[in-house]
Amino acid sequence: MSVLLILFKKTRLIYIKKKSSAPPKKSRIHFCNLLRSLDPAEVLFAESPLEYILDKEDAPLVEIIHTSGGFLGFKRPLGHRDFYPNGGLFPQPGCPGDISGLCSHRRAYQYFAEAVKNRGWGFKATKCDSMKNYTSGKCSGCPKLLMSNSNYNPALNGTFFLFTNSQPPFGRK
Repeated sequence: MSVLLILFKKTRLIYIKKKSSAPPKKSRIHFCNLLRSLDPAEVLFAESPLEYILDKEDAPLVEIIHTSGGFLGFKRPLGHRDFYPNGGLFPQPGCPGDISGLCSHRRAYQYFAEAVKNRGWGFKATKCDSMKNYTSGKCSGCPKLLMSNSNYNPALNGTFFLFTNSQPPFGRK
């Protein structure tokens, strides 16, 4: 049986009851093969113990889409694959005057929903170590991966960058 779990906003709602001590990391999500987190919230979690922060040990494949990194969401990589549309930072294109960060934060599920609906069309990301290297073309020969892909190939793990449109359709040709 294959299980997909997608998390948005408070990524530690995996536990129904908060216990005084966290279970061992490897036993947190054993029923899930693929976990996708849509702009995991850093607010209120930045100072949390590591066992309460989403990471690679939570499932065999953990994919993250960052859209408000450094503001509402985590900026640093958390999963096996971390996607950074438009650099993953606040504000996202099409979110002018987004002082609360919510428009940028919500872009994660909007991008993901469109990518799934269109089977990844327009959301081809390039493996790269930084947005600066991606925009300068230094990663043009690196592997590409569709943001909605479920390919378990470990060679495709790392950080991925892509640009989107500022309004729907967000995917680019």
